[in-house]
Amino acid sequence: MVTYRALKSVVAFMCTFNDKMCAFIRDEGVDFAIQKGIQASRSKVVYFKHNDTEDLERLLKLQQMEDKKV
Repeated sequence: MVTYRALKSVVAFMCTFNDKMCAFIRDEGVDFAIQKGIQASRSKVVYFKHNDTEDLERLLKLQQMEDKKV
């Protein structure tokens, strides 16, 4: 159960990253409040398979290569 206060806090925090240059690399299994906070931030979102560190590492390397281009 997510309380309104918790949801509001997470959304407000995530919105501080409201930047096209910001990317969230998140687990597919994050809770509802974090999902909504990331969605509200309008930042780029990349999902990795739940608890799959190899998939996360792959995405981090891709993001690192993309960051070097910018």
